[in-house]
Amino acid sequence: MKKGIVAFCDLEESYRKEFISYLEREKELPFDIVSFSDVEQLKEFCRKDAPECIVVSEGIYEEELKTLGEVIVLNESGLVMDTNTYYVDKYQPAEHILKEVLVYFTEKVSVQAPVQLLQKQTKLIGIYSPVKRCLQTSTALAMGQILAKRKKVLYISFEYYSGLGKLMEQEFTRNLVDLVYYMKHAKSRLLYRLKSMIQKINELDFIPPAVSFQDFNEIQTIEWLTLFDEIGRQGGYDYIILDLSESLIGIFDILQHCDYIYTIEKNDGIAYAKIRQYEDLLVKREYSSILEKTKKIHLPYFRHLPLEVEQLLYSELAEYIKTLIREEQL
Repeated sequence: MKKGIVAFCDLEESYRKEFISYLEREKELPFDIVSFSDVEQLKEFCRKDAPECIVVSEGIYEEELKTLGEVIVLNESGLVMDTNTYYVDKYQPAEHILKEVLVYFTEKVSVQAPVQLLQKQTKLIGIYSPVKRCLQTSTALAMGQILAKRKKVLYISFEYYSGLGKLMEQEFTRNLVDLVYYMKHAKSRLLYRLKSMIQKINELDFIPPAVSFQDFNEIQTIEWLTLFDEIGRQGGYDYIILDLSESLIGIFDILQHCDYIYTIEKNDGIAYAKIRQYEDLLVKREYSSILEKTKKIHLPYFRHLPLEVEQLLYSELAEYIKTLIREEQL
């Protein structure tokens, strides 16, 4: 399927070159971008090729451009002169501007996201333990960051309270629940929404988690499984790591769908009893295949674990996970 086109025009040569250079380094953009330094050349191109979106700096914006396509104005003055026009702050990281363009694509532009012809076989890694405070999330994040050094990896948290935004001191305007909504109502443009939401921990991609586990109550198992398949198909990920919890409806079906499952256990009586109860329930409910795919992890004692999630990559835990990855040939 043909990509959409974004036409970009700015008179500042250094700004224009830097922005285009950033876009050229980005992999798998869902649109092609054409750059101009002259507004008349931009208009001539738009009349012939009808781009899906025009991104233009405030100083050269003309009302006529709105007749040639959807317009995003790069705000230079801090003032919004036309409330019917979409303004984005020009002087911010190029990454943030790109995310705004992608959001605009999902909401305003009718073009469908291109589907990759050569699909990667995305592997689902499920990490779940009925034992609490067992370093499950730290393990998932460490594994994701290690794998992401040589593969394309996405981390998704389903923890009751992930705390990820607080740890990273970020406010996320859109989260996993929003992505499910777009999958249900605008699947053809899911890639745009996904790329506009993706955040990074080192080289690991992650989707901002839901604000509350109660948000999961209305989402059915088949919707989660469809979302994972669509993310793998459209996003081109090698691995999707699921940091799972009982907040999910149909958690056993999701685990059964995983290619690899890791369960962390602890060396005490209560933890042992919880694992046994969980395993007995899987057998009773006829989910024995989950047990067959599960590898139990018994983490050693770590003298120090960093508070910053980015530093997990350099921790004692990471060294343990690297050994596990080698053994599992991930």
